[in-house]
Amino acid sequence: MASYAGSRVKDTAMAFNELGHQTGLSSTLRFDDVTLVVATAETAPAVLRPCRAVVVAVETDAEDGQPVSGGSGGGGGGGGKLDFYDDDGVVRFLPTIAHIPDVYAFLHMALNCQSVADAINSILDKLAAAARENPLRNRNVVIQQAADLRQAYLQTAAGDVWGTGSASLPRTPPRYFTFVRSQKTGGVYLIDGQDLSEIDPAWPSVLRERKCMDDSTVLTATVRSTIHEICQKHAKSRPYSITALVSQD
Repeated sequence: MASYAGSRVKDTAMAFNELGHQTGLSSTLRFDDVTLVVATAETAPAVLRPCRAVVVAVETDAEDGQPVSGGSGGGGGGGGKLDFYDDDGVVRFLPTIAHIPDVYAFLHMALNCQSVADAINSILDKLAAAARENPLRNRNVVIQQAADLRQAYLQTAAGDVWGTGSASLPRTPPRYFTFVRSQKTGGVYLIDGQDLSEIDPAWPSVLRERKCMDDSTVLTATVRSTIHEICQKHAKSRPYSITALVSQD
């Protein structure tokens, strides 16, 4: 994993799989690099498995720090609500540690999928429990104090990229556009830094009652269109990758 510190965008799928192994991601799930089939296809590629979550990682510069869309905001949200699910069922952490946006993207993908952890007391299980106990505005403390998560990240990156003084850190960290489905409503949301935008509206209640969400892909026509807009706007001349969290065979 030594290349990861210098190639955070291109190695996203590889690094997330290793981080998933370190943190207790279910063995039924894996991260796939789907850059070529998603970025160039106008329709949903038949070769893709249903995507449980998708992230677009783009290298950035100092002038590229604004969210891709206004959306519903919620940057300082939480409002004291002690609920695992914020903003219509989306589990998220506010990115208060600026140089680890990849960790936030990984957690948003993993924790918004059902049955993510293989064993009780895994790192992901502990973070899920901590999210239940803390409102959104207080969860930055959870990440800052998660020593086991920090250790897993350091092992994955094969270098001290957590500390702000590390020479391996890029001057401007990459940007991660993360698409997840709400387990509560079925709507698909885009998490871009502190901004949360609903991309596809929630499903009708009859579909939710049938529990169709587990087999549904987040890579809807609207999401694919949004990904293409992101690539055209932010990745024309910059390295980028598209990574999907999918079910194993």
